[in-house]
Amino acid sequence: MHWNEAHHAFCTLNENGDIWDVVKVHQEGRCTKVSIVEEVLVKHMILGNYVFLRFFDLDRWEGELDMPNSVDYVSTVYWHDHNIHARWTPVHKKDGTLGRVFLRGFQIIYPPNDPDIQRVFIEGAPRQYCTFIAFDWKRGQIGEYSCSPEKLGNYFVESDYPFETTPAFFKREVLRKYQSDIEKYSVKDHQIECRSIWGLPFDINDEGQVHAYLIDLSRIPYTEQLHWKSFNESPKAGISRRAYKTDFLAQWDTEPEPLRDLKQLLNEFPAVSTPSGRIDLWQQPTGADANLIDQVHYPTGDSRQEWETEIIELDKLIIEGFCTKYLRKVANSLGIQNEQLGSILLLREILKNKGIAPDLSNSIIDPLHHLHDLRSKFAGHRAGSDAEQLTREIRNKYGDFSGHFRRLIVSLYEGLSILADLTEKGYINLS
Repeated sequence: MHWNEAHHAFCTLNENGDIWDVVKVHQEGRCTKVSIVEEVLVKHMILGNYVFLRFFDLDRWEGELDMPNSVDYVSTVYWHDHNIHARWTPVHKKDGTLGRVFLRGFQIIYPPNDPDIQRVFIEGAPRQYCTFIAFDWKRGQIGEYSCSPEKLGNYFVESDYPFETTPAFFKREVLRKYQSDIEKYSVKDHQIECRSIWGLPFDINDEGQVHAYLIDLSRIPYTEQLHWKSFNESPKAGISRRAYKTDFLAQWDTEPEPLRDLKQLLNEFPAVSTPSGRIDLWQQPTGADANLIDQVHYPTGDSRQEWETEIIELDKLIIEGFCTKYLRKVANSLGIQNEQLGSILLLREILKNKGIAPDLSNSIIDPLHHLHDLRSKFAGHRAGSDAEQLTREIRNKYGDFSGHFRRLIVSLYEGLSILADLTEKGYINLS
């Protein structure tokens, strides 16, 4: 557990990855109270063989505050019953009537001794498991099967159950929840991670369906299983070629994947040489955007809003990553008038001045210009006629926003690969 100032509590993460206030500090005026989650305290008592002592000390009076004497102490009554141990001392007034009483003692509270109840506190309530529509390739049929490990088989023991590696298929929108909450979830390399509490491997087949194995689905919380079940559907194709090669043939995945390859290219983008040392032509984001490269994903459906969000993130990652200050120095050294030029146009003029063939230059500049133009039209003028016209053109040419985004990623990767090669060969160096 760690102290969380905002929660005024010692906190941990529950199985869903949410912050859980275990030991809460309540400040009410000059009074400070500390509360502990009962199930955590009882579990601690069971494991340590402890008891809980509840102390009480009460003083009640009316009228004047009379002080006890030896006669009052002789009249003290003691209780030792039902784990309560206490003494009650009366204080009499001068006329013999009762004017004040003291009650002091403690109660012993034992943890439950029933083994079944103790098991619930120690291990938690019995886990629940959903059923999913899945392809039972053991029998070659589609059916609805539980993801409970007790109802899954393996290759080594004969059983009537489907294999643990039975794939279930889902609409691609199932990923939207995880891609949109970047504080809680990380989605990369065909893996969803929830604050290191749980993870789920997945892949996407040729029909755009997300698929995951039943045994992996059994390891995520029941509430997450219900989320996946709401997007569950019959398979429209088999598992992806990548999953088949890596999971069943134990081979490396060497097939190109545009977004993965683009991110790897950016992570390894070469620096340029200058008289004072090497400078990054493209720089990794810092500060609040330090993890931006992991936050760019393919759109999960044909939602224009989601597509716009990904376009903005992609533009921030790539276009804002160029070192405009350095490009301006190179332009100055080449005699290029550049006061009003941004990074894309600066790069275009530098490539032209360096004698780069127009087709190569266009392969680099056109995708960058298209990306930045999309961000300008949709982020800045969403209701404008230009945006509406572009929307119609994208749907007519690519079928949906997801198809357009994938094609854009391909062209960006191809263009930036050429730029990386030119950079390594010194074409962008500052003489």
